[in-house]
Amino acid sequence: MSSEVRLSRRELLVRYALGSAAVSALLAACRQQGDTTPTSAREGIAGTTPTGVVPPTLTMATAPTAAAVPRRGGRLRYAVNTNISSLDPAFIAQIAEITVGAHIVEPLFTWDPARNPLPLLVEEYQFNNDYTVLDLRLRNGLQFHDGAPLTAADVVASLNRFGKLHAIGRILYSRVTDVEALNNHTVRITFNKPSPAAVHALASLNAGILPKGLVEAYPDKVIPEIIGTGPYKIKEHVPGSHIILVRNEQYQPRKEAPNGFGGARVAYLDELHFFFVLDRSVRDDGLMTGEFDFAEFLSYDKFDQFAANPDLVLEYRAGAYNVGIIPNKKEPSIMTN
Repeated sequence: MSSEVRLSRRELLVRYALGSAAVSALLAACRQQGDTTPTSAREGIAGTTPTGVVPPTLTMATAPTAAAVPRRGGRLRYAVNTNISSLDPAFIAQIAEITVGAHIVEPLFTWDPARNPLPLLVEEYQFNNDYTVLDLRLRNGLQFHDGAPLTAADVVASLNRFGKLHAIGRILYSRVTDVEALNNHTVRITFNKPSPAAVHALASLNAGILPKGLVEAYPDKVIPEIIGTGPYKIKEHVPGSHIILVRNEQYQPRKEAPNGFGGARVAYLDELHFFFVLDRSVRDDGLMTGEFDFAEFLSYDKFDQFAANPDLVLEYRAGAYNVGIIPNKKEPSIMTN
């Protein structure tokens, strides 16, 4: 950790609403120090604001005091409960993959606290009167992590791949007749029927925008190392061990105030270290000894030990579950197909 700015673990917060993925009751904790120099962002894990950088199906750490002021610097050591081999948005599905990937890749839209879509990479958008044509104008000056500008051609290539490889994309593309770049910063999507909910599909992280060249190099295979437009970029990825993200100094936050997953996303921490720790007891011990700053999916039978440790901030959250409908196809009906 930087000698100039120490990460005050008590000020780490993950705030998000439980979303569509089914999650059991979760237990998480983060270590805390004295209030030396506040580093984290008060409203975003890994020093990012707002919470849009973090997916909606995780654990929660305790909020900082109102007097805490965000400052740049420091690192976060985060223990996740699975291995991450790739962060290709068309293939990610696990919570840990979404947690890490959402710092790197951005879709065209994101969500407010009520799960209404908000523009992210898009400056403005407009449907025609019957919702069969959607025009999207991109924000100016956005760049990928390699310095290449974000263009409409990148969006077209990324969306077409999303429509081919991901379930949400295939549902969306069952209505799509054309996706075209009208100019360098404008994309038009044409539908075969009214599709006002299309922006919801475009807010999925699985619809994250990647460079056209990268998409074309892996049209139907998993991309091993991704390049995105997000507030952090990959510094080091060792499958089976860890992934280190470093702040994207060229990142341009939106100008609006934080609003759920949308608005300004400011990266305060220098680096994010995600360790793949599959053994629950190792995550427990690493948190207790200070090896990790934040850990998730901890042992319930150690709750009393965590609660008694003055260096830990602990919060227990009730679980959320999906409710699904399974059609009975035994007899012919409208559900048969």
